[in-house]
Amino acid sequence: MAAAFIADQIRELTNAQVEDGASLELQSAVETLTVPHLTDSLNRMLEVDASLLDDETSAELMKIFGGGRIVEGQYVPLRNDKIKEALRLPRAA
Repeated sequence: MAAAFIADQIRELTNAQVEDGASLELQSAVETLTVPHLTDSLNRMLEVDASLLDDETSAELMKIFGGGRIVEGQYVPLRNDKIKEALRLPRAA
Protein backbone atom coordinates (compact mmCIF):
# COMPACT_ATOMS: atom_id res chain seq x y z
CA MET A 1 0.00 0.00 0.00
CA ALA A 2 2.80 2.44 0.89
CA ALA A 3 4.63 1.58 -2.32
CA ALA A 4 1.55 2.39 -4.41
CA PHE A 5 1.12 5.72 -2.64
CA ILE A 6 4.77 6.62 -3.16
CA ALA A 7 4.58 5.58 -6.81
CA ASP A 8 1.58 7.88 -7.29
CA GLN A 9 3.42 10.75 -5.63
CA ILE A 10 6.50 10.18 -7.77
CA ARG A 11 4.35 10.09 -10.91
CA GLU A 12 2.72 13.40 -9.98
CA LEU A 13 6.05 15.05 -9.24
CA THR A 14 7.52 13.76 -12.49
CA ASN A 15 4.90 15.71 -14.42
CA ALA A 16 5.17 18.83 -12.25
CA GLN A 17 6.19 22.12 -13.80
CA VAL A 18 8.00 24.61 -11.60
CA GLU A 19 7.02 28.22 -12.13
CA ASP A 20 8.45 31.46 -10.79
CA GLY A 21 7.98 31.66 -7.07
CA ALA A 22 7.47 27.91 -6.66
CA SER A 23 7.62 26.96 -3.02
CA LEU A 24 10.61 25.31 -1.43
CA GLU A 25 8.20 22.60 -0.29
CA LEU A 26 8.14 21.06 -3.78
CA GLN A 27 11.94 20.97 -3.95
CA SER A 28 12.03 19.50 -0.45
CA ALA A 29 9.55 16.78 -1.47
CA VAL A 30 11.68 15.84 -4.48
CA GLU A 31 14.81 15.68 -2.31
CA THR A 32 12.99 13.51 0.23
CA LEU A 33 11.84 11.11 -2.48
CA THR A 34 15.37 10.69 -3.77
CA VAL A 35 17.01 9.88 -0.46
CA PRO A 36 18.84 6.55 -0.93
CA HIS A 37 17.26 4.87 2.09
CA LEU A 38 13.79 5.53 0.65
CA THR A 39 14.83 3.99 -2.66
CA ASP A 40 16.28 0.99 -0.81
CA SER A 41 13.09 0.58 1.24
CA LEU A 42 10.94 0.66 -1.90
CA ASN A 43 13.18 -1.93 -3.55
CA ARG A 44 12.93 -4.26 -0.54
CA MET A 45 9.14 -3.97 -0.45
CA LEU A 46 8.68 -4.52 -4.19
CA GLU A 47 11.18 -7.36 -4.41
CA VAL A 48 9.48 -9.24 -1.58
CA ASP A 49 5.90 -8.57 -2.72
CA ALA A 50 5.46 -7.42 -6.32
CA SER A 51 1.67 -7.51 -5.81
CA LEU A 52 1.93 -4.23 -3.86
CA LEU A 53 1.55 -2.48 -7.22
CA ASP A 54 -0.93 -3.24 -9.95
CA ASP A 55 0.41 -4.01 -13.43
CA GLU A 56 -0.20 -0.49 -14.71
CA THR A 57 1.67 1.19 -11.85
CA SER A 58 4.49 -1.34 -12.06
CA ALA A 59 4.84 -0.71 -15.80
CA GLU A 60 4.82 3.04 -15.18
CA LEU A 61 7.65 2.73 -12.63
CA MET A 62 9.66 0.71 -15.13
CA LYS A 63 9.00 3.24 -17.89
CA ILE A 64 9.91 6.28 -15.80
CA PHE A 65 12.62 4.92 -13.53
CA GLY A 66 13.93 1.85 -15.35
CA GLY A 67 13.21 -0.46 -12.43
CA GLY A 68 10.80 -1.50 -9.70
CA ARG A 69 9.48 -4.55 -11.52
CA ILE A 70 10.19 -8.23 -11.96
CA VAL A 71 11.46 -8.97 -15.46
CA GLU A 72 12.12 -12.54 -16.59
CA GLY A 73 11.99 -13.76 -13.00
CA GLN A 74 14.48 -11.18 -11.68
CA TYR A 75 13.66 -8.03 -9.76
CA VAL A 76 15.04 -4.94 -11.52
CA PRO A 77 15.70 -2.44 -8.73
CA LEU A 78 14.87 1.22 -8.71
CA ARG A 79 18.06 3.26 -8.84
CA ASN A 80 18.43 6.48 -6.92
CA ASP A 81 20.23 8.18 -9.82
CA LYS A 82 17.36 7.33 -12.19
CA ILE A 83 14.83 8.69 -9.71
CA LYS A 84 16.81 11.93 -9.37
CA GLU A 85 17.08 12.20 -13.15
CA ALA A 86 13.36 11.60 -13.70
CA LEU A 87 12.38 14.09 -10.99
CA ARG A 88 14.79 16.79 -12.09
CA LEU A 89 12.63 19.86 -12.12
CA PRO A 90 12.87 22.23 -15.08
CA ARG A 91 14.01 25.69 -14.11
CA ALA A 92 11.59 28.54 -14.71
CA ALA A 93 12.74 30.86 -17.48
